[in-house]
Order: sequence, then C-alpha cells, then structure tokens
Amino acid sequence: ADYDELDNIRVAYQTPKWKKLCSVIQKKPRQELKQIAFDLNLDYKLTNTFASKYSWSGQSNLNDYRGYILTALKEFDPGIVTQTSESFNTTYNPAIFKWMKPSFNYTANFRWSDDLTREGQNISTQLRFGSNFTITPVQMIELIYKPKSAKKTSSANRSRGRSRNRSRSQPEKKKEETKVKTTFNPLNAVHGFFKRINPVSLSYTETLNRSANQIIGDVPTGYKFGWLPYHDLEQSSEVGSNLGSWDHKRDASIRSGIKLSRSITVSTNFSQNFSTTRSNTGLEQMSMTRDYV
Repeated sequence: ADYDELDNIRVAYQTPKWKKLCSVIQKKPRQELKQIAFDLNLDYKLTNTFASKYSWSGQSNLNDYRGYILTALKEFDPGIVTQTSESFNTTYNPAIFKWMKPSFNYTANFRWSDDLTREGQNISTQLRFGSNFTITPVQMIELIYKPKSAKKTSSANRSRGRSRNRSRSQPEKKKEETKVKTTFNPLNAVHGFFKRINPVSLSYTETLNRSANQIIGDVPTGYKFGWLPYHDLEQSSEVGSNLGSWDHKRDASIRSGIKLSRSITVSTNFSQNFSTTRSNTGLEQMSMTRDYV
C-alpha cells in the first residue's frame, strides 16, 4: 500500500494494569518526514496510602519506510528514534497520628533527544522531592485532657401574669447559681488557648534540574531517576563549552495562625529558599532568600 494513502494508523493494547498506545501517523506532504509516536502508562497502587505512576513516550521518523509502513508495523520497527521522555511519580500519605498528617511526593522527569544533524544526543532531568506535615495543636492536647461537653438545658418558659409561674422560677434560678459556682480548672484554659491556634503546616521541597549536551552512549537508569549524581558518559568534541547546566533549589516554610476573636485572625508565615546554579561555562552562583509575614 502506498504510504501517502494512509491518513491515520493506530495500534492499541490494553490490560487492567497498563495500556500501550501506538499512534499517530498523519498524512503530510510527500517532502516531509513521516513520524510515529509511542505512549506507555503504568499506574500501581500498593496500598491506600502509597501509589506510583510511570509513563514513557517516544517519537521516531519513518523516512526509511516511506511506502512500506505496513512492513514497519509488522516487524515492530519504530524507525530512527529522535526523542524519548520518561516520568516517574510516587506519593505516600501515611496516617500515623490523628493530630499529624504527613505527605511525601517524589517526581523524576527525563528527556532524551537527537536532531540527527550532530554527533551525540541532548539529555535533561528534573527531580523533585516534596514533603508536608500538618499538625493540629488542639488534638495534641486532647490526647491528655479533653473537657466534657456542656449539657444543653432547656430554657424556662417566661411566665406572664401568673404568680404561680413566678414562684416556680425562683428555685430554678437558685439551682442555676449553684451550678455556676464551680472550681477553676487550669486545663480548661490550656485547652481553650490551643483551640485558638490554627493547624501548623511544615513543608520542605527540593528540586534539581540538570542537562547535558551531545553525550555519547546509553544513559544509566540511576541518572534518569535520581539515585546517581553523574551520567559518566563522554561528550562529543563538537559540543564546545556548552556542556550543560545544573540548578539546585531547596525551599522550606512554616505556616500557622491564631484566632484572637470570632472576627479577628492573625496568620503567620516564614519561608526560606537556597538556590545553587551552575552554568554551562562552569560558573557557580549561590543565593538565599527569606520571607516573613
């Protein structure tokens, strides 16, 4: 079959755990390169609090298979791969205590590209780790002491024009006065103070962006997903001084507040950022910022 007569070819395979999609070959003018794209998604939930997701996508040109696209599909030959991307994401939200709710997230993104005009390929990775702890002070205090809820008492009906109802209301007032005269409990005051404090949020985020130009060889898996600091691969002599870049950022913050009254609330926030940037020329710059609110 003539390739230019095919508008679209889609091959799909799906299971409950993962699905693979091979698409899309679109009809273009004869002078342009034909391309095919691949997508792979994998989701896995180990427990209710731990989940992972992996995705892979690639792109290749089929210029060598012009007019023989069915042969390429039959042999599962993608042609010349020009670009691939991989992504891995993991979330963990453990339920440790009622008064503390932590959450963790790790994301790794990798990209590989080849323009087919120069020696070597360009790669880039983005690694991000995030954590958050939410602490509720009043729930911590209630582990030690929790005041008893006040019982709701029905209000006495107002008497109008009857002396008998007035005489009944007098002993009820005396009983209420005796109930009011209770001993002072300092734990009630402590509980009331911590009840005014808003939940405390602690967060820490670390991000690493790095790239390398015109490398030669297969990239190690550990470098793609973050447990290897260097790729240990040679770079083409054509790369010159533009070897790549490196950027590392660390952010930490704490947020809370206190209720002075029903209509007045004071919010507080403190954040700090450390940044280290290494340019393609080898120059390294460091900066730090702090915010108070």
